[in-house]
Amino acid sequence: MKVRKTLTAGLLSLGLMIALAACNPEDGSSSSGDSEGTTDENNDVLDVSSVEIDNEAIALLPEEIKDRGTLRAAMDLNYPPTSFQRAGSDDPLGFNVDFSHLLAARLGLELEINNVTFDTIVTGIGADRYDISATNMAPNAERLSSVDMVTYWEAGSALVVPKDNPDDIDINNSSVCGKKIAVHGGTTQADVHLPAITEKCEDAGEAAPEEVILPEVQQSLTQLNAGRVDGVFADTPQLAWAQSQQPEKFDLLEDQYEKPDGEDDIVALALPKDTDLTEAVEVAVRNLVDTDLYPEALARWNLESGAMDVDDVEAVQYDEEQ
Repeated sequence: MKVRKTLTAGLLSLGLMIALAACNPEDGSSSSGDSEGTTDENNDVLDVSSVEIDNEAIALLPEEIKDRGTLRAAMDLNYPPTSFQRAGSDDPLGFNVDFSHLLAARLGLELEINNVTFDTIVTGIGADRYDISATNMAPNAERLSSVDMVTYWEAGSALVVPKDNPDDIDINNSSVCGKKIAVHGGTTQADVHLPAITEKCEDAGEAAPEEVILPEVQQSLTQLNAGRVDGVFADTPQLAWAQSQQPEKFDLLEDQYEKPDGEDDIVALALPKDTDLTEAVEVAVRNLVDTDLYPEALARWNLESGAMDVDDVEAVQYDEEQ
């Protein structure tokens, strides 16, 4: 198992992001199949019935999960296009949903999706209510103190503003200072990026952005449309999706948030700390990324640019002794 142990206890209180430099995993893992998934035209759910199992990864699974036969996933289904539900339907959709179905199928397991709020996922995994979460989480120090993580794709952060950007806001300069910015509880934008922007504003003698914490992006866009906030700061894919649904109301700023040196756009699965499931999932994800299934799943939601190289798939854990 290739594990990146990182982040000292002293950094935990700062909530700093991890520098996840690309590393070469140990060779020798082999994909157990490249069967193609298909789309059900009636509900857009990925059909994984023909996906081949990954015996290398299955051999590493904890016996409890093998015996149960089900992978319990936690997701917040309010984040299109990665995890959401269409109006009038209870069926989970999106890239993270597709990826989780593929991963479970490769592990020879059924997938159980639990729709929960984003900021309860890590504690739920720690309490053994869930085995895994694919919900656009960046591996930061606070999360890694409670869960292990396995990298699986890349995303970014951006700002949506009212149509034609009347206040001429830019997330990367002082024009954002003093503005009301909506973020979502438990996200990297709320916990890491906006505090960093606040510090820059205050160092420049400007007013800090006014943080408005809301549960999910649709509520934030409602507040933006009503003029109660000046911008919504969130994951680029979900904002791009939202803006595409209402292009007459909102603009997605072209420039994404520029993270400080040492930070990146890595997204990782969350897993219970210090269990064999981390190793099993790391192997399964690496083997899955090395098949045609992975880019196909991304392409279904126009997220091809987020594809990760197989060499960048790795387990990430918190190391208290460093």
